[in-house]
Amino acid sequence: VERGFRSVHVEGVEFKHMGQQSMGHYPVHFHMNGDVDEMGGYDPPTYVKDLSIHHTFSRCVTVHGTNGLL
Repeated sequence: VERGFRSVHVEGVEFKHMGQQSMGHYPVHFHMNGDVDEMGGYDPPTYVKDLSIHHTFSRCVTVHGTNGLL
């Protein structure tokens, strides 16, 4: 998810056999987004919740340079 999006709501999703074993290839990747909550002007705030993540090859959800992700 790159900077400038309106909002992202990922809920109740199954991630199975996802990702690659090399760096920088993540199924859900919040990259340098800054504030993604009300402080950053996102209403409703961005969230990722109630996920089922299993049998992955690497990290599935990666968050860096991003604040306020629920």
